[in-house]
Amino acid sequence: MPKTRTIIQVINNYQGKSVSLKPYKPFIEKIIYGEKFHIRELDVIVVDEEYLRKLHHQYLNDDSYTDVMTFNLSESGEIEAEIYISYDRAKFHARQYQVPVTDEIARLICHGLLHLRGHDDRTPAQKQKMHQMENELLRKYWIKSRA
Repeated sequence: MPKTRTIIQVINNYQGKSVSLKPYKPFIEKIIYGEKFHIRELDVIVVDEEYLRKLHHQYLNDDSYTDVMTFNLSESGEIEAEIYISYDRAKFHARQYQVPVTDEIARLICHGLLHLRGHDDRTPAQKQKMHQMENELLRKYWIKSRA
């Protein structure tokens, strides 16, 4: 466990609909402490797909839509980071995979946390490995807490 408690904020910047984010802070805490992530401060920000597309273009020079982006803002030591999640993309994928949107948002949080841990998803093999790790985190910390 990190020496200090992680400061976690889950922020709704999604325009047009109130999105309940209440279950995510304890979920994030369980992952951080259970998996010994060294994160000092984390903001998870839910936005619309246009906002995230603009960030994607600005920082990765890619003008396509994406579902999650992670920014490690720290120079060294314990991590200070932001994870941006597109509610529109989460809703789209939830319908596509026939899961609740709350579960899809939890998956995207896992994905962002894994990026902060140094995992990448540029190749098909890396994507598959990250997907397996997301599933494991969901099983250990999301599904059990909802059972």
